[in-house]
Amino acid sequence: PSSGRSSAVTGRPVTALDRPEEGVPFWKKLVDGLFPVGFAAAQVAGKELARRHPTGELRLLDVAAGSGVWGFGAALAEPRVRVTTQDLPETIAHARAWAARTGVANRVAYLSGDLREVDFGTAAFDAAVLGHICHSEGAVHTQRLLAKVARALKPGGTIVIVEFVPDEGRASPASPLLFALNMLVHTTDGDTFTASEY
Repeated sequence: PSSGRSSAVTGRPVTALDRPEEGVPFWKKLVDGLFPVGFAAAQVAGKELARRHPTGELRLLDVAAGSGVWGFGAALAEPRVRVTTQDLPETIAHARAWAARTGVANRVAYLSGDLREVDFGTAAFDAAVLGHICHSEGAVHTQRLLAKVARALKPGGTIVIVEFVPDEGRASPASPLLFALNMLVHTTDGDTFTASEY
C-alpha cells in the first residue's frame, strides 16, 4: 500500500550532513559536546608536534575545526603553538567560545569558509590537523584535501589525521566499520579508510 511517499531508491542519503546547508543545523547541536571527547588526545598531539618541531613558533592549521579541540588542546600542551582555526562561519562562533574558555584566544586566528573552497595558503604552516573530517569527505575529496593541506605546509611539515581506522582487510575493529555504515547513511561520499589508503 502506498503511504504517499516516494519509494524510489537512489543510493543517496535522505539528508546529507556533509552538505553545509543540511549539516549545519545538526552540527550546531553536536559540536560543543565533542570538545571533551577529543581534549586529552589533542594535548598528546600537541606534545608530539612540539617534539617534531622543537624550535620556534609552531603554526598549526586546524581544518574543519568544529569546536577547535585539536588546535586548542595542542596550544595548551605547547605554548609555542599558534592556531589557525578553519570552519564554516556558523561553527567558528563555537570555536571562539572554546578558545576563550580554554584561555588560548590570544594565540588563535580564524579562517572562515567551506574547506573545499577556502584558501589555506602556501607554505604557511608547520603542521595541520584533520580531526574527524576525512570520513565525511569521501575518498576523492579527501585526496584533494590532503593535497591542499600539503601545499599549505612548510617543507618538513606534519599532517595529523584523527580518524576511525579499520584494519587493512576492513574486518575489524567494529567501531570504524560501524562508523563507515553511518557515513554511508548520512553523507554523500563518506567512508572510513585504512592506514594504507591514507
